[in-house]
Amino acid sequence: MPRSLTLSRVLPVAAFGAPLALCLVLAPFRDSFTATDAALTLVVVTLAVSVSGRRSAGLLASLSSAILYDVFMTA
Repeated sequence: MPRSLTLSRVLPVAAFGAPLALCLVLAPFRDSFTATDAALTLVVVTLAVSVSGRRSAGLLASLSSAILYDVFMTA
């Protein structure tokens, strides 16, 4: 299987799945850390996906991080 075909299938899943997984892990502990810490960890996840070089994956990761932060990390 060509490498680009694999990346084109994996990156959209990772772009949405990684911020979702992080929010699901952090949500039960949101009272024990500040909102800034949660936002910065989501920035790191978004950066990790964006480093792949695909604009669409970076865009999807940033949008899903923003939406999931609002849903899971704000009271």
